[in-house]
Amino acid sequence: MRERALRMVVTAACAGIVAAPVAPQQGWALDETTRLLASNSRALETLSALGGSLGEVLTPEIGFPAENIEQWRTAVDVAFAPELLEADFLAALDSELTADARSAALAFDASALGRLAADLVEGSYVNEPDDAQLAATRSRMEQAAAGRNALFVDLFELQAGPARANAAMDVYFQAMKVAATPVVGAEAADQWILSAGDLRATYVERYFILTVSMFDQLPDERLQELVAELRAPEMQDYAEQSTTAFAKALHAAAERVELAYVEGLRDRN
Repeated sequence: MRERALRMVVTAACAGIVAAPVAPQQGWALDETTRLLASNSRALETLSALGGSLGEVLTPEIGFPAENIEQWRTAVDVAFAPELLEADFLAALDSELTADARSAALAFDASALGRLAADLVEGSYVNEPDDAQLAATRSRMEQAAAGRNALFVDLFELQAGPARANAAMDVYFQAMKVAATPVVGAEAADQWILSAGDLRATYVERYFILTVSMFDQLPDERLQELVAELRAPEMQDYAEQSTTAFAKALHAAAERVELAYVEGLRDRN
C-alpha cells in the first residue's frame, strides 16, 4: 500500500480552512509579472499533478470502501480545480515576492542560462523518467566525481528542493489521515501515518534524483554557472518565497479536500 501511494505522489513532484481560494481583495491588482513567473516555475502543473495523484491513492485493495473512494475522488477534483489552484498560487506568490526577488527571477528566466534550465525541466515533464531511468541516474551519480555530485546537492538545496518535497509530504500525510479516519477511526489513522513516516526520507531522496535527472546532461562548467546564479541572495529569496507560496496553495487545496470529503460522507449518511 505504502509503495503504491509513494509512487503516485513522487510522480507528481517532477519540477493555505475555507472552501474558497485565497482570492485577492476587491481592488487588489495582480502584478503582471506574477503570472509569468508562475508559468515559468511550472508550479501550477505540479500542484495539479499532486491533486491527480492524491485522487488515485485510495483503492479497495488497501481497505477503502467504494463509497469512500468515490467521495474522496470527487472531493479531490473539487479541491484541486485548476481555477482554484491558480487563484491560490498567484495570490500567494504575489504577496510573498519582494521586489528584488521578483526582478532577479525575471532576469534569470530571460537569460540564456535560465532558458536552458527551463528547457531541461520542460523535457522532463514531456518525457518523464521511469524507474529504470532514475536507477540509471542514481548509478551515474555513484560513479561520478565527488565534485559533480556536490554541485547537484547544491542545486537541489538552492532550488528549495527539500522544502518543496517536505511540503508535498506534509499534505500527503494530512490527506491520508483525512481519508482514513472515517474508515478506521482517528487513533488508527494516526498510527498508520506514524508507520509510514519513513516515506518522507524516501520521497525527498527520490525527488533529489528526479532533479539530478533533469540536469544530468549539463557539463560541470554549466552546472557551476547555474549553481552560482542560484546562490545569489535575491535568487535564494525567490526560491524561499515561491516555495512558501507553493506550500500555501497546496495546504489550501488539502483543506478544501477535507471539507468536501467530510461533508460529502455526512450527506450520504
